[in-house]
Amino acid sequence: MEDFRRQKNIFVRTIILVGVTLLLSTGSIDAAAKAIGIETRAEEIDEEEKTESEGFKPFWQILLREEPGYLLDRQNSLLNPNDILGMPRLQNRFLVNFDTTVPIVDGKGINPLAEFVIGDTFLYLQYEGSEPTPAKPQISDARNFLKEAYLNIRPTSFWSLSAGRRNITDGVAYSHNVVDFLANPTTLPGVNFDNRFRIKNREGSILLRNEFLWKGGALSYTYVPSLTTSDASDPKIRTEVDRLTQFNRQDAHWLKLYQYVGGFDVSLHYFYKGRHNAGLALAKVFGDALELHGELRAQNGSTVMTPYEQSADVYFGPSLVQPAIYNYQGRSDATIYTRGIFGGQYTFENKLNLSVEYYYNGEGYSQAQMDALYSGLALAGSRYTNPAFNFPQGNPYQMFLYAANMNFSYMAMGEHYLFLRLADPEFFGSSKWEAAVYSSVLLSDGSGMAAADISYKIDKHLDVQLLVNVFFGNSHSEAGLFYQGLSSLVALQAQF
Repeated sequence: MEDFRRQKNIFVRTIILVGVTLLLSTGSIDAAAKAIGIETRAEEIDEEEKTESEGFKPFWQILLREEPGYLLDRQNSLLNPNDILGMPRLQNRFLVNFDTTVPIVDGKGINPLAEFVIGDTFLYLQYEGSEPTPAKPQISDARNFLKEAYLNIRPTSFWSLSAGRRNITDGVAYSHNVVDFLANPTTLPGVNFDNRFRIKNREGSILLRNEFLWKGGALSYTYVPSLTTSDASDPKIRTEVDRLTQFNRQDAHWLKLYQYVGGFDVSLHYFYKGRHNAGLALAKVFGDALELHGELRAQNGSTVMTPYEQSADVYFGPSLVQPAIYNYQGRSDATIYTRGIFGGQYTFENKLNLSVEYYYNGEGYSQAQMDALYSGLALAGSRYTNPAFNFPQGNPYQMFLYAANMNFSYMAMGEHYLFLRLADPEFFGSSKWEAAVYSSVLLSDGSGMAAADISYKIDKHLDVQLLVNVFFGNSHSEAGLFYQGLSSLVALQAQF
């Protein structure tokens, strides 16, 4: 009953929030700023100009998704010795996704001059068992994610503005997008590790965006203002407001120049959020089957924390007089870190699509740093319960386990990765079936993940999906640190 009341309250608050936002937006069009959905390729701009006068129609879409899943724990994960996190085996997710675009002002040739866009997902998550654990602090949880709620204005065919909470995605690669500067972390995709799926299912930042377009090009500026935490006296209101502004704790500026020239899609980026970033993205299609692309990013400093051995065990005879200590340290802002991804995709005559990409992560750990992490975790796993190491300042091995879990970033801690994906849009020779297999591997230790994804369209509204992820690698490898050895789901989805 308590869960039901909580869900009801969340729904009511969401409806009120969306309604108030819509009323405020329709009353302040003159003060709004920036645009959504403005395509920048030359051929897409041409198509847009042809369809500007097709009508003043609202758009809406509702998606219902029931998603039971099974998770198989990795018994030798150094991050989770003796299952101290209490990883769940069974879970069920129920999602309601609502997307709408509401025209506000007819542009008389620019369709529309103003519109309001909303993307919202309600998620109910149920785990097995009755006792909460660090991995599942709540056995059941109902939460609403307002992914997007922003106003679009197009005063002219070459100028657009938007203001509000918006999920801006960028990049030309498939598995990683190093120029996706506003990539907010998300739990919405669950066990689906497909990057294209994940970037579409995340919450946006509150921002202002101004964009100018011309034949085959565009120039945009995006500003993300810094917003402080709420001081509301009601803790529930304070929590909800802070969740809406959680990605706005620091000012950010993003300048992007795009141009389609000589058959190449080229974009240059400058981004600032506490440190300077420069980015470049290129893509070119050759004939009807081959596409090559690349992204490159450089930044001063890094937020990544590096593990290291602070001190080794010191013995006096057979006695341990000073235990080894492992810790994390920050990085210098004077160091320039680069990341890049390069690859392509080829579509065969039978519609099979093969994608291959190499990803270089300049922020990743060296092999020596990875070895320090493994050694520290192995030692912590054998000492974190030993009362002999309970010092006044705490147990250093418990603290290192906590820090390692907080700094763990799945398949993003190494330096060199290879990604492969093979997709068939007409599996079994039918357009009702789609299938894909893909894998990402850290080249230095051979660990990684492999996934198989197959879906069947029952009719124009219903489809089912089966997804299985397998994580491989020994305990002293990056993927071997992951909490599961296997994760899977079966989903039934209805779309209207």
